[in-house]
Amino acid sequence: MNRSILRSTRRLLLVCTTLFAGFGLAACASSDDAGDAMDAPVVTFSNLADGDSVASPVNMCFEASGVTIEASGEIHEGSGHHHVIIDPTDDELTMFTTAGNPIPKDVEPRYVHLGDGSGCKDVELTPGEHTLLAVVADGGHITLDPPVHEEVTITVE
Repeated sequence: MNRSILRSTRRLLLVCTTLFAGFGLAACASSDDAGDAMDAPVVTFSNLADGDSVASPVNMCFEASGVTIEASGEIHEGSGHHHVIIDPTDDELTMFTTAGNPIPKDVEPRYVHLGDGSGCKDVELTPGEHTLLAVVADGGHITLDPPVHEEVTITVE
């Protein structure tokens, strides 16, 4: 085979190999990014939905994925426990839905703390409309990064 053709063939093989390797890496990066989004930590009210009408005491139960729920105290990566802020102010909504903010414990009845690692709690609420903000915080009561929260509005009859 002619040296010139051999050189051209080698160059073509090198270019093709580089392109295929690049496409393969790009495909892997894309699927990893999609996986990260799917694995993002989430908390939900498992028994309450926006607009529900309920009686008091209100049974609040939570489900979490992408985060381990455990008792408060020690701080473990990717772990935390539930809090509920009842009728949060705009400042509280901003603070507790942002990473790295402390949630005061037992400072007022609007802050419900499930520090034992449980997933349900009965709470007495007055009749009327109430906004409930579920937040997962670490063992030191600091909101997680990324923040893990959900908000629903219910009516207590």
